[in-house]
Parts: sequence; C-alpha cells; structure tokens
Amino acid sequence: MGGLGNTTLTQQVYNHAKARFQCHAWVQVPQPYKREEIQRTLIMELLESTRSSVPGEIHTMDEGKLTNKLREYLKENKYLVIFDDV
Repeated sequence: MGGLGNTTLTQQVYNHAKARFQCHAWVQVPQPYKREEIQRTLIMELLESTRSSVPGEIHTMDEGKLTNKLREYLKENKYLVIFDDV
C-alpha cells in the first residue's frame, strides 16, 4: 500500500542486512513490467554488488537465456533480492 513508508522501512532493513549475503539486488518493478527487463536488471544488480563485470550480450539475451544465467549465478551464492513496487 503506497504512502505508508513500506519502501523506506524495507530499504533500512536491506542496507543493514545486505552485508550478510554474497550478493544482493534491489529491483524497482515498473508498471506494467516485462519479465525480461526485470531479469536483466536483476542480473546487472547482482553482478554489480560483487563488482563483477556485466556481460555485453545481456541486452540481447531472450528470456530463456536470462533465466539460465540467473540460475547459474544464484545456485552457488547466498543472496538477498528485493522487488519494490510489485
């Protein structure tokens, strides 16, 4: 519910807790959203949180390749992901 400070409270918890995870991401979900764009944003945020380079081909990957990339990356890591404005 908008206007209740949900994002502010969640942001404080996220900032406090993210150090306990190998990677983390805060994803702002636009309305309407496209699944591929959310996946791209998520991959980029996770990689940036570990100071890893984002592959150049990420902008041309289809949904299946993005899903596989996420699975591959997350299966070995402890992670924190926040989807805001869902």
